[in-house]
Amino acid sequence: MINYIKAELYRSFNRVSFWAYTAFIAILAILSNVVILNVHGHIPTDSINSMFGGLLMETLTIPVFYVVGFIDIITSEENKNETLRNVVVFGVTRSKIILSKLVATFILAFIAEIITLILYFGSSFILFGVNNELLTTIISFCQKSLVATPLWIAVISIGTCLTIIIKNNTIFAFVYTGIFIFTDKIIKLLSFFVSNNFNNLENFLITKKINEISAGPLTSGTIISSVLMGVIYTLVFTTITILYFEKKEVK
Repeated sequence: MINYIKAELYRSFNRVSFWAYTAFIAILAILSNVVILNVHGHIPTDSINSMFGGLLMETLTIPVFYVVGFIDIITSEENKNETLRNVVVFGVTRSKIILSKLVATFILAFIAEIITLILYFGSSFILFGVNNELLTTIISFCQKSLVATPLWIAVISIGTCLTIIIKNNTIFAFVYTGIFIFTDKIIKLLSFFVSNNFNNLENFLITKKINEISAGPLTSGTIISSVLMGVIYTLVFTTITILYFEKKEVK
């Protein structure tokens, strides 16, 4: 399994798409700091540190969507091109294939995140200057990122499950994005037209939990619930993926 993970990472690191995708995300992050600097020039009444901090905390939800690119690199393309058969024939068990792809996707996304954050924070120090308020904001963001990590892992397991089931990359991307964008809106409609009890379902939404982490202070309750939610989602969707892949005919 370790060798398979290493092979997946080696294959990904030698692909232009991974570095291009990472560079694209990093450039957008740097440009956001440039925008903040420009906006602050026109609205000097707002603290540039508070503007940066507000935007920074909002970025906790971004990994929910940008991990799609890494899922595509590790799993979607291989599933689409039907090259998974080579791995199965080689003797790797199907459960190990799924687990390896989940781990490889997480490592790939984590490396891209570290690169992006280094450039993001580095550009903020250059543009805004180093000060205690800025450092405090960044430390708070790092703490909240750690709490949100189990939820990001859960998101990867959901995406991997969908891409194993849905062979078409475009349809997969639309379904995945739609789930995280429209589920809360569907729940609101159901609660309005059917029953208020549907509102309780919002408590189980990953995006809502991440928003809770980003908006409020970190409490023991928030940390525990985030970890539990992330673990449960990951176990459930990993199990579904393995069971489906075990029965799937790999051509």
